[in-house]
Amino acid sequence: MKKIKVNLKPLVGIDRKTTVFPSVDLMLRALDLSENVETVQSDNGDLESLKKIRKTFHEMLDYIQDFLKLSDDEMARFRKNNTPEKVGDVLGRIVMMLQGVAPEQIEQASKKQKLVRKAVEKDPKK
Repeated sequence: MKKIKVNLKPLVGIDRKTTVFPSVDLMLRALDLSENVETVQSDNGDLESLKKIRKTFHEMLDYIQDFLKLSDDEMARFRKNNTPEKVGDVLGRIVMMLQGVAPEQIEQASKKQKLVRKAVEKDPKK
């Protein structure tokens, strides 16, 4: 499989590009994180669940930093200037890249997800 060229600007706001080899290890880490996120979302909010959420979130950030080859300073800026939803969006885009989804399709999926999120936020039935 060929290397993936990643533009960091739309993902983390850094005007730089990087190249990543889509290794089995990267895919397995992404799948493990996805499984952890699903588990955490179904937990009931007790102390153990909160610890699990914190650990999973740190793992997500570490994965993003490793995959995008961000320096500690770049990652610190990303963490300070973005929301948890953005972290999830970036992780989702990375997984799609690893699966070989075309950049245009990733962008379409991201836009669709944003529209769904806005609709849920406006829904008075919540």
